[in-house]
Amino acid sequence: QRVYRSLTAGGPYGLITSLVGTATGYTDSGLTNGTTYYYVVAAFDGTQEGAVSNEALGAPADNRVVHLHNELSALSAARQLRQAGPDVTATTIASGDLAGRTGIVIIAEFETQTGDPAADRTLAAGATFSFTTYMQTGSGTMVPYVALYKNSAIAGNLICNASGATTLTTTMTAYTLNCSVGAGGLTLVPSDRFFLSVGVDISVAPTVPTQAGLGIEGVLNGATDSRMVVPWP
Repeated sequence: QRVYRSLTAGGPYGLITSLVGTATGYTDSGLTNGTTYYYVVAAFDGTQEGAVSNEALGAPADNRVVHLHNELSALSAARQLRQAGPDVTATTIASGDLAGRTGIVIIAEFETQTGDPAADRTLAAGATFSFTTYMQTGSGTMVPYVALYKNSAIAGNLICNASGATTLTTTMTAYTLNCSVGAGGLTLVPSDRFFLSVGVDISVAPTVPTQAGLGIEGVLNGATDSRMVVPWP
């Protein structure tokens, strides 16, 4: 198979590699983040080349890491997500009393500031957000929960949400959650921002007074540095 690439939809295309024998894939490296590339593939038997395939396209992304900070946002009472790393010692945000509670309980909300993105951005359907949340609890059966919104926490603004697969323990532990952009993708302009709700999903209610704790800031990649990785183009 011969693989061709172009910077323009419909070509002209330039040959970038030939796959020989049982090779089934190719990684196109050294590209520019945010630039859209167009690809076609054609069968080749060493002498003759067949018709090219339907065109496929893609734009490489440079993931952006945002950290959960405790400072209050100028936009609302929510705390700030920032691209900068942790800037204060470890902080734990505690929930209210969870005794007798089931279902989703939000512990804290975070948001980026307007002007980030600094230009229009589009995330394709299927683009995956990854969350690292440091959490603990004292009683009951619950897992971490995150919900990511565009601008505000209302149903129509939901980008994606996820519940963890591992039950919280009494030790501050890192839990990884992932969720993806739905059909149609996500378009952001400089006046937009990410709004993140973090909490727990309780399946067995605590029978005694207890709280869930969310660890933020602290040492980069350390014991409490909860953060979100954005598939940024």
